[in-house]
Amino acid sequence: SLHRYTACIIKVDHAFDRFWNQYDNEQTPDWRKPDRSLNPLLTFDQLATKVAIPPGILDNSLVKKLHPIVPGHFEFWAHPDLVKSLNVPEQVYIRTNGGFLIKFIQNKELSLGTGKDDPLMNKVGQVMSNFDEADVLPHEKLQGCDDDEWD
Repeated sequence: SLHRYTACIIKVDHAFDRFWNQYDNEQTPDWRKPDRSLNPLLTFDQLATKVAIPPGILDNSLVKKLHPIVPGHFEFWAHPDLVKSLNVPEQVYIRTNGGFLIKFIQNKELSLGTGKDDPLMNKVGQVMSNFDEADVLPHEKLQGCDDDEWD
């Protein structure tokens, strides 16, 4: 099967190694306060070894725009649906598969990277647009839903 990816050059501010606690739950790094994160902070050179694209894939002119020549700039590949709603330049948080493929992306506001074209959110919006504010939703007719019934 044919897979298509969008190549993204991302300027990395902080990179963390993935970390699991004693209960085998993955810990999410504290992006706002990296020095307080339990996840080990990676240097750019350590990150470069983890996300290295196999030799021969990148054109030499592109290699000149990446780390170590341009410190902190790395190429990642993502499914087009993950990045199509992002605005460039926009601060993003990414999680990779352990290499150069992005498996999850969030923008600065911590909303999902699928954005406005997400079919689930479009469906929710369509259903909600059928109701006026004056309308009573079906679940509001059930006992226990009225605000006056709660102390």
